Amino acid sequence: LADNILTDLAWDATLEQPLDECEITDCAGHGTMVAGVASAVANNALGIAGASYNADLLPIKVVDNEERQITSADLVKSYEYLFDLVDSGKLDNLRVINMSLGGYEDSQANDEAFHDVIKTALNTYDILTVCAGGNGNQTTTPNTGKMYPADFDECISVTALESDDTNLVWSDYNEFKDISAPGQNIRTTNMSGGFSTASGTSVASPIVSGTVALLYAADPDATPEQVRTALEETAVPVVDKEHDRTETSGSAGALDAGAAVEQLVDAVEPEPEPE
Repeated sequence: LADNILTDLAWDATLEQPLDECEITDCAGHGTMVAGVASAVANNALGIAGASYNADLLPIKVVDNEERQITSADLVKSYEYLFDLVDSGKLDNLRVINMSLGGYEDSQANDEAFHDVIKTALNTYDILTVCAGGNGNQTTTPNTGKMYPADFDECISVTALESDDTNLVWSDYNEFKDISAPGQNIRTTNMSGGFSTASGTSVASPIVSGTVALLYAADPDATPEQVRTALEETAVPVVDKEHDRTETSGSAGALDAGAAVEQLVDAVEPEPEPE
């Protein structure tokens, strides 16, 4: 991971200090897992290649070390920190925020101040937010209620698929989900400096975030709307007779990163000048 991390800008929102000054930088290993899926160094003949093919990562720690909880206030501070970096010129080309976290309607995640910074990121800074869609009870039963921040309209809400492209049975679904991506036994980085596997929408989400980075690399002038359209219009229908969700899920289907890049490039190529 090291070569792709913006270490000097990494931040701990819970303590409001640089991440490299903290005694604990990843209290559960979850952030390291998500980061590897998004942008573990590619083409180094080691472990895995992240979905983005070497996009820069800026980690922001939002989990409190003692309580192991996340507050909406710290999430708001995280967005504001990023806005300040962009406004000051310290950070350019920020295109996507991945949030492999969330809560249901009665949680702090359903918070208007939090929602407002997500809208500001999109409408003022052209930054897309991609989110894990939720994991039900992580064994057999999905949740069909609203999950936040994933199910805010401004976010891309990601559900998880099995390795055979059927629905991961305990991945949440409802009409507010947007796209599906692999989420079962995904190989990624761990805190010991090695590799392990993980499952759920927390690993499906950074696959989509990494693809968003690929899309912007293919066309740096693309708008968030064009990127989202390319993702959703090229998604492949999920065929799952045992757990059919075609009538009840809003997901456009399974992510097809290559097709999305191709569509975006074709959509924004300038028309040839008449001879």
